[in-house]
Amino acid sequence: MGVYLCQSHWERFTRTGAGGIRTLNAVTPERAEQYVAGMDRDPGMSAGTIKKHIGLLHLVWGTLLPGSPNPWNGLRSAKAKTHRGARRLTTEECRALYGAAAGDWRTLIVIGYTTGLRLVDACLLEWSMVDDAAGILLVKARKTQRHTVNSPPLSIPVTDQLRSVLSTQDHAGAHVMPTVAALYLRDAPAVSKHLGTI
Repeated sequence: MGVYLCQSHWERFTRTGAGGIRTLNAVTPERAEQYVAGMDRDPGMSAGTIKKHIGLLHLVWGTLLPGSPNPWNGLRSAKAKTHRGARRLTTEECRALYGAAAGDWRTLIVIGYTTGLRLVDACLLEWSMVDDAAGILLVKARKTQRHTVNSPPLSIPVTDQLRSVLSTQDHAGAHVMPTVAALYLRDAPAVSKHLGTI
């Protein structure tokens, strides 16, 4: 883990998790659990990122307070506990999913299939990221955004299939798929759950 990431994880804990605690030995297992639960509620944090946060904090406590109870022992993200692993869908599964979906959900499936965007980036795609004239999407990946502040956005070609689906979407709001975006912002895991019911 790079120095920048360690510093970023530590600053997040001191900013949001310490809550007035002045010494390391004052952090209880309950307080550590509350901090992890807060990260679990953050739709921008993946199970892997949370695992890294917990690992760093476990290391800090173990190094600075050797022999003392470590409040980070045994803690895991609820996201990691529910994650069953991902696999690629077959072409037949994609066709079946596309055929069963409607509206914003159908658009989400086409965006995912044709661009390979992460779910968060697909769900929160904005019209300002769609360059019709150039036939590309200009996307700053949210997962790496804080580490690549000055880097240019990803340039993703818009296929004919995606162009056709995008032309059916209402351009009134900021998001390409307002229904999906609203659900993702309110309850990110609900998007995956809904996709599993199609």
